[in-house]
Amino acid sequence: MTSLYDVSIPVLAKIMRTMSAILKKGETWAKENNISTTDLMDSRLYEDMLSLSDNVVISASTCKKAIQRLSGPELPGPEFKEKTIEELHAIIDETLKQLGEVKKSDVDSKKAEIVPCSFGRLEMKATAINYAQGYVIPTAFFHLNMIYAILRSKGVPLGKKDAMNEFLVDFEGWH
Repeated sequence: MTSLYDVSIPVLAKIMRTMSAILKKGETWAKENNISTTDLMDSRLYEDMLSLSDNVVISASTCKKAIQRLSGPELPGPEFKEKTIEELHAIIDETLKQLGEVKKSDVDSKKAEIVPCSFGRLEMKATAINYAQGYVIPTAFFHLNMIYAILRSKGVPLGKKDAMNEFLVDFEGWH
């Protein structure tokens, strides 16, 4: 039987590892093309949208809130401001470390517990399972996809395999 832990924490870790890999590919591409990584981190798909840096910070914050709401320990999210590429890598690495420390039994024991959730200014509540499936995972994927799209729009040679690798790595025949 699939558990709350199974549909949340490992999926978030895969999202963050994918983010790390495509960010590294973007960084390499920028250096090879004499493009400032600062400019790349400040890039947006459209002027009123969030920057690549902001999307990484929101993804990490989403993971940290999920850890807190699904397993207990309070984890402060990263400060919401533009970050260097090195700071973004550190945020991702820290988030992955924290996701790796989450105990399955702690998360699974909270499946039916009511947890808070905010979406912009909207304050909501849901069971932990609905919070994970209906908010956390879609939010993390949304911001991962924005990072991918921003990098592609700048010319970084990313493909679907870059976005899917972590999710299909255990499939026989992948690679």
